[in-house]
Amino acid sequence: MKKDENRYAPYFMTLGILFALSVSQLIYYYPALPDIMAQKYNFDGMPYKFASKNIAIGLMAVLAVLPIAILAMVYKLPLKANNIPNKDYWMRTENQPRFKKKLMKAMFQLCLAMSVMLMFISYAMIQQNLTGETMSSNVLIVTIGFSVFVPVWMIFLFSSFKKTD
Repeated sequence: MKKDENRYAPYFMTLGILFALSVSQLIYYYPALPDIMAQKYNFDGMPYKFASKNIAIGLMAVLAVLPIAILAMVYKLPLKANNIPNKDYWMRTENQPRFKKKLMKAMFQLCLAMSVMLMFISYAMIQQNLTGETMSSNVLIVTIGFSVFVPVWMIFLFSSFKKTD
């Protein structure tokens, strides 16, 4: 295994552990869940769209693997395919390792935040379907938090490539 591959192994292992926890949660609660599950909720936390348990759990599992898939695609993407500020500088052979390191670190941060958010929302949906209570307002807070995090993350990411220290 190349040194480059070893450098990013902790990123993939961390996301893999979160994926395993997500899937374990789904497997653990699956038998207790109703055959028809609430899938969408209004601002009052009341469900208004429903799906079969298999579709709901399958969708949650697919979403749980999404952060790993995104990080893997970024890792495999040819460096020159990236559209960044100061591309000529960052694509010079001597700067490419630093570029890839910065990009992978930033993408790991995004994927980690996405994994945690998806785990939280999945757990909240499972609890709502088990108890029949309204969806927790914490889900809205977490969703808004992630929605604010992403543009801030993007600004920091792109501004970091403007610097050519």
